Amino acid sequence: MIKNETLENLEAKIVSTPKNTREYVDVLNDLAWETWSTNRERAEALTEESAKMARVLKYEKGIAYNRLNKGLAVWPRDIEEALHFILDAQEWFKNNQEKKGDAYATNILAVMYWNFGDFQKGFELVNQSLGIYKDIDEPEGEAWAYNILSGFYYDRKEYEETLNYSRKALVLFEKTANPIGEARALNGMGKAFQFMGDSEKALEYQEKSTALARKMDNVLSISRSLHDMGLIYRGMGDYEKALAYFEESRELREKQNYGPGLSTTLIDMGWTYCMMDRHPEAIEMFNEGLELSKKMKSKQKIIRALEGLGKVHELEGQFEEALEMHKELHQIYKDASQSDTDQKMQRIKTVYEVEASKKEAEIYRLKNVELREKNERLEETIRMLNATQAQLVQSGKMVALGNLVAGIAHEINTPIGTIKSGNDLSERIANRLLSSLNMEERVENIEKELQKTLSILQQSSQNNAAAAERIIKIIQSLKNFARLDEADFLKTDIHEGLDSTLTLIGHEIGGRVNVERDYGKLPEVYAYANELNQVFMNLLLNAIQATPEGGKISIRTFRNDSNVCVSITDTGKGIPKDKLSTLFEPGFTKDSSRVKMRTGLYTTYNIISKHQGDITVDSEVGKGTTFTIHIPANLSEESLLEN
Repeated sequence: MIKNETLENLEAKIVSTPKNTREYVDVLNDLAWETWSTNRERAEALTEESAKMARVLKYEKGIAYNRLNKGLAVWPRDIEEALHFILDAQEWFKNNQEKKGDAYATNILAVMYWNFGDFQKGFELVNQSLGIYKDIDEPEGEAWAYNILSGFYYDRKEYEETLNYSRKALVLFEKTANPIGEARALNGMGKAFQFMGDSEKALEYQEKSTALARKMDNVLSISRSLHDMGLIYRGMGDYEKALAYFEESRELREKQNYGPGLSTTLIDMGWTYCMMDRHPEAIEMFNEGLELSKKMKSKQKIIRALEGLGKVHELEGQFEEALEMHKELHQIYKDASQSDTDQKMQRIKTVYEVEASKKEAEIYRLKNVELREKNERLEETIRMLNATQAQLVQSGKMVALGNLVAGIAHEINTPIGTIKSGNDLSERIANRLLSSLNMEERVENIEKELQKTLSILQQSSQNNAAAAERIIKIIQSLKNFARLDEADFLKTDIHEGLDSTLTLIGHEIGGRVNVERDYGKLPEVYAYANELNQVFMNLLLNAIQATPEGGKISIRTFRNDSNVCVSITDTGKGIPKDKLSTLFEPGFTKDSSRVKMRTGLYTTYNIISKHQGDITVDSEVGKGTTFTIHIPANLSEESLLEN
């Protein structure tokens, strides 16, 4: 089997790229794009994965490329839905100057309009994509555009041009080492030679195309070449051999659920049976092909199937059925003629409008310059606002960090002072013992002095042990608070987080307010533990600052349906009703002569939203405030990605 270097590089890249990143979404989209023709099931799975991740990351570029792949996924089943996805992606590409994506989308749209029977629109689009590929120096894309152009000329029966563009495509595919593209180009050359009357060369190129496609295990390319070899043998009058190739192609296309190719094979099998005077089989094939073509709304294939059915019914003497087929054909041609007339009128109208707009262009030019300058200023303002928002969030984190550091410093200073004092005492005791040993006194006095000194030393040792235990507890609380040695998203004990936070901000509580804990029975939940701890600290510090000396703060945890809940209530001054609506927005507060930035509750709200939870507030002026956090008990990384 020939190696696909692009595919191998992407397979290696997807292993080494961190998940839940924009780079990972890009690799998923590229890999899906590369595997459509070899493994549609995997390509669809990759497309679904990238869609979820791109939505979570709010990655617009990734979403646009994903919709491009989504269009390819639904194309065989519903070409109109596919068109919706491709046009949506193309709009984003054009608006954001993403030329490569624009070229991809335009190329696909060219083929779609070709299938709709609008050759003029398809021809215009493929030439547009060719221009973009040349502009961005993308030879592989340029080759695919040439390949599509060869198909257009083939349908127009201009076989010299078909051969010309297939050769151009082949040169570029060989240059970029794209064997799948090479197989397609060889297939196009074979079809051109067939209708130029050179069956020998046609078979030679189709066999080369099939062999290359088999080495790549590219089922769609294999089925295409087999189908075209069937056409060659039918043209040579070897109907049985033609049917054998058609049947093999049909089986592959059915397995791949490739509607556009399958309908073509069914219709060509119908014509082959018709040539063999096997009319019942011909009618069966034409009817299957017609049904599938109508589902895909492929006008050209509907026409071919109806023409075949009309012909067979005539040969069978079934003139009423034949007349129905011709009536349906007449209606399609009539609709197409009306559509062509409408398009011509639209073009005339467009030319008139362009000429009229030229006369007005100069009038609006200066206004447009002014408008553009205003837009640029507006964009700069938006950029500054976004930067300011990011700074506000970071400021909130720094405030939380400052409070945390102050708390740790205060809490550790006291036990360290105890240990230092104990060390000083031990040194004085040691000196005193040495002095006693040097005294020329009685043994009884020495023993008495030793008992007294050892008692003091024992008490000092106990104080030091208690101080060391206090430091260990603070360090453990800090570790639990920050979760520095664990993954971001993990099973979390809500109560442990609350207790660790209370330990670290103990200096703020002191003996000034009373803290009551009413912990219910909660399961461990998956969460970003360090961020939840930041929420607890923000809410508890707010409660402490709002509560007067002698007041009370109550912490209650409970289960409510599918949520775990944490309620923090203070007996403080309360919040006025007119302030509640903007409580979770960043802003400023004035305290005496100082103005301070307010970001704690804004950060809190964002963290709870990230956990797909909710935070509510109930407050009454003069009585106090209650903040209640609701977090899903069944939260998982998968549920975060899905939403």
